[in-house]
Amino acid sequence: MKKISIGATIAHGYRFGFGGFVGLFRLLWLPTAIAAVCNYFTGDQMSLFIRSLRTHDFSALSMPWPILLLGTMAAFVCSTMELTAAFQLALGQIEPANRWFYFPLLQKALWRVVGAMLLLMLTLAALVVVYLLAVLLIGFLFRLGFQAAHMSDAAINTVSTLDIALALLVGYCGFIFCAVRFGYLLFPATISEGKIGLFNAWSLSEKNFWRMLLSSVAVTLPILALEILFLAMTGIFRFPPPGATPAQIQAIQNTVAATADARMHHYWYMFYPLQGLVMILTYGTLAGAQSFAWRTLSENNVTPNPL
Repeated sequence: MKKISIGATIAHGYRFGFGGFVGLFRLLWLPTAIAAVCNYFTGDQMSLFIRSLRTHDFSALSMPWPILLLGTMAAFVCSTMELTAAFQLALGQIEPANRWFYFPLLQKALWRVVGAMLLLMLTLAALVVVYLLAVLLIGFLFRLGFQAAHMSDAAINTVSTLDIALALLVGYCGFIFCAVRFGYLLFPATISEGKIGLFNAWSLSEKNFWRMLLSSVAVTLPILALEILFLAMTGIFRFPPPGATPAQIQAIQNTVAATADARMHHYWYMFYPLQGLVMILTYGTLAGAQSFAWRTLSENNVTPNPL
């Protein structure tokens, strides 16, 4: 089984994302701009909608839900368009030369990537549900066994708490493992093969989990730090004081979210362009690293495009 080089994968990701930024920008600026416009008009309303799901009070929403849904879907499609274009460029399927924009709305590759993304989410969700059901069943059987052994309620509760904590830890690690194994090579496999490559991505990533995880962290960590710094400027990182009640925590979270949304809208001319540039860099570095790994692990002997 082939193994990827962590250093070469990271270097290729940075070389493609930063060294080829001009070409990426020429291809991705149009869907990035459309996604930013959609997020500007629907972002705060979507935040209110998510908070309303917890409070069951939708009176704060001012936008009709069909328009909100349409705008959110348009932003999702445009973001997926950016992702698709970045991987197509990394795989050598398109060239930025003589192009001033790229909008592959009617291309099959875009909708294959959308389908691959949805299939990945459904697969991970199904695995989570199956795992939770298995944990509940095993926990129920263990509890019956403890009661049959005449253990005290305090001992049973202590053991059950430890079992739940261990199950959550195992489940969290298992989720990351499956997400990396299924997702790391999913988009280059889907675009290269012309079909959704979920299971091929799993098979090719065998014995490469730690290499893929470390390369993903190394490639995205600097950009993630920039995003965190950028979000900190909006005031979104405000933590409740010690001893706060659940109601107080909820009120603080709502206030922080509303303040952050207001600042994003007030400084839209700074926030959305910077966010777009960060997303182009993110897609570029990930596409460069994952496409390099795909070509290393697959039977494709074509030399990866460095830019």
